Amino acid sequence: MGKTKFFNLAFFISFFMVLSPNFLFSINANSNVEILLDKLSKTSKNEATQIRNEIWNIWLSHRKSSIGNLTRQAMDYFSSGELSEAEKAFSNLIAMDPSFVEGWNKRATVRYMQGDLKGSLDDISEVLVRQPRHFGAMSGKGMILFQQKKYEDALFVYSDLLQVDPHNDFGTIMYKKITKILGDFV
Repeated sequence: MGKTKFFNLAFFISFFMVLSPNFLFSINANSNVEILLDKLSKTSKNEATQIRNEIWNIWLSHRKSSIGNLTRQAMDYFSSGELSEAEKAFSNLIAMDPSFVEGWNKRATVRYMQGDLKGSLDDISEVLVRQPRHFGAMSGKGMILFQQKKYEDALFVYSDLLQVDPHNDFGTIMYKKITKILGDFV
């Protein structure tokens, strides 16, 4: 093996070893979420809440402690009603790691609460590109479409939500409500 090939291989191995804990955490967390989402779609109503909570815990966790700390700070702002500070913190999270799905989702929630429906929908789109079965984002999208009186679109979203989370009480209520509104057209 020539010197160049050896150094390239050594660089690759060193690079992989430095990144591997983060990379492996990401793969493990994503595969756990996918397993739990599969389980959620087939579970009993009694187990659904526990599975949802496990999924939320994974979505809110991050392999980097700096992002985990900022997530907690952003959630504190959110919980105390400091929405503009929460939006800034979630925007910082997104800038630090655009692949962190929950940064997008929480900012979408903040924007919804601030009345910025377009901004919220834009963020929800980012969530669903990264995690198509994100039941929180689906629920938020359905609420916004319902508010905008886009009932057929909202019904489609809630139908998808109930495929992912059949025991989602809010999704079931909204699906039935929209079905009544649309009447015979469904």
